[in-house]
Amino acid sequence: NNNNNKSNEIVEVKAKETKIIDNFAIQTSTVCRPLVSQAAQVIALNVDNVQRVMNHIIYFKLSNRAYDPLLIRQWCKEITDECTKMISKVLREKFKIVVLCCVGERKKGGNGGVGMKIGSGCFWDKRTDGAVTVRWDSKTMHAIVTAWGLKS
Repeated sequence: NNNNNKSNEIVEVKAKETKIIDNFAIQTSTVCRPLVSQAAQVIALNVDNVQRVMNHIIYFKLSNRAYDPLLIRQWCKEITDECTKMISKVLREKFKIVVLCCVGERKKGGNGGVGMKIGSGCFWDKRTDGAVTVRWDSKTMHAIVTAWGLKS
């Protein structure tokens, strides 16, 4: 009765394809897991594609800017809105997407900076759901952006 023990494991990549969405090369894959009576498809969050999208958005939103406390709120909103929109576009299946963006000022000199620690937790199905965190640094700021994808 080994099938019962393995019913929650992803065991086979069924199909892979690459497509271009808004100038991103996106790889998609469909994976299957065996069930006792029949095979059912499980679509897992493709963290490589999500990370690629997030890196692109963060870079283009922040790379040519210096930290400005008056604009940070707007920049964070732009990053979270754009990440949510683009991640939803590149995923083949419906996922609930949650994006969190934290930006802190980077002070000159080693001891003048502000420390930033971020933690999170989520109850999910590890076969399909996932999270991606991207850290980005410049001379004037740190950014940490996390996206969670929960299968609908």
